[in-house]
Amino acid sequence: PLLYNPVSYPSPLAPNMITDTNIVHQFMVLGSLMPRTTPAVGSPGTWVVYPLHLPVRIDQAEKIDLGVRPAGTPGLTIVTPDPCYIRGSFNITPAADGKLPPCALFADSLTALSTLWIDADNDQDADYNGPLSIAGNSELNLSLVLNNLPTDEVNVVDGGSGGVHSLIRYLENWTNKTVKLQGSLVVLNRMRFSRTNLDEGESYNTPQLIFIADPGAFSAAGKPPFAPVGIKVTRMVSTLAEATP
Repeated sequence: PLLYNPVSYPSPLAPNMITDTNIVHQFMVLGSLMPRTTPAVGSPGTWVVYPLHLPVRIDQAEKIDLGVRPAGTPGLTIVTPDPCYIRGSFNITPAADGKLPPCALFADSLTALSTLWIDADNDQDADYNGPLSIAGNSELNLSLVLNNLPTDEVNVVDGGSGGVHSLIRYLENWTNKTVKLQGSLVVLNRMRFSRTNLDEGESYNTPQLIFIADPGAFSAAGKPPFAPVGIKVTRMVSTLAEATP
């Protein structure tokens, strides 16, 4: 839906929560990074694959404390081929070692839901014309690998992709509010499952985006798991013909 409510209006119908261990999940695949450990949902080191094209929401993630971690696994990386939503701030409270663990998100797209987001206040159909809910300041400390709609001959008249400041999506009134992103940013491919129209003023109001590149993400200790490796780009030139109505 244009204005997605992950609780009361999921589409398609969402399966049971994967944290419910009383239900057999036929399509769920479990594995573990921990030696001599039986994989189980919620257990340390367990990874989960749930191959359905449903949006994923990350919630209550202000503190990412992974506890005792095996050598070579310095942080947390969440990977989904689908759209992703982060509700509230992410990774802002130091773990037991006093540091923020290196984290990353690989997704088709990212929509930031603010610290004041309430599901019941945003149960809106595509033709809803009421006021947007007021957002609260949010902070994200993670590296992002996302897809985007590139500027091409189809959308250039309307401003194209909108630039890096439009890569993260919003659904609230962020006027005079701030989204602080500290980490790194990679745009990998064309969006596959996230194409929709989110009009400024109708679906959201733009926040002030503060992007701080984290040099530590390029060190061995600061790289999130599965960090992509590429060549060093020193200069890039893009040309675009002027569109005529």
